[in-house]
Amino acid sequence: MPRTVTNSEIERVFENWKARQRRPEACRLTEDRIELLRARLSKGYTAEDLLGLFEYAWCADTAEARFWRGDNTRRRTYLDLANLLRAGKLAGRIETAANWLADRRERTTDHAGRFRLSGEAERSLVPDEVEHRRETAPRAVVEDEVERSRRRYSDSVGRFRLVGGKR
Repeated sequence: MPRTVTNSEIERVFENWKARQRRPEACRLTEDRIELLRARLSKGYTAEDLLGLFEYAWCADTAEARFWRGDNTRRRTYLDLANLLRAGKLAGRIETAANWLADRRERTTDHAGRFRLSGEAERSLVPDEVEHRRETAPRAVVEDEVERSRRRYSDSVGRFRLVGGKR
C-alpha cells in the first residue's frame, strides 16, 4: 500500500536538488516535479534515499556519476529530477548511492567513530583549526564545508573551476 507523502518531504527533496544546480534560481517546483517526487516517495523510497542519490550524483568519482555530470561524448549533463528518478533505474541507483555513502562514511570516521575531515578538506584548513573542527563542529556543519569545497561553479565567462582550487 502506498504511503502518504507530506508536502514538506517533497519540498525538502526538491530544495536539496535545487541547491545543487548551477542556476538554482531558475528551478521551479512544477506540478510534474511534485507528482514525480510524490510517486517515488509513495513507492517506499525515503527522502534520505533520494538525498543520498543526489549526493552520489554530484560528488561521487564513479563513471556513472561523472557521466551524469557531463563527462560524456556529448558533454551533456543528466542531472534533472526526471532522469535521476527514472522509475526503471531508481532502485539500482539508490542501492549504488547507499553503498557509496556507506563506504564514504567508513573513510571519514576514525576508529572511535568520531568524524574526521577528508584529506582534501583537511589540507584546506589551518593545522590548528583542523583539530579544533574535529572536536567541536557538528558533523553536518563539517560535511557542508566539505561539500562546498567540492562544488563546481561557473565564472562570468562560463568556465568552470573548483571552489578554492586552481583553474
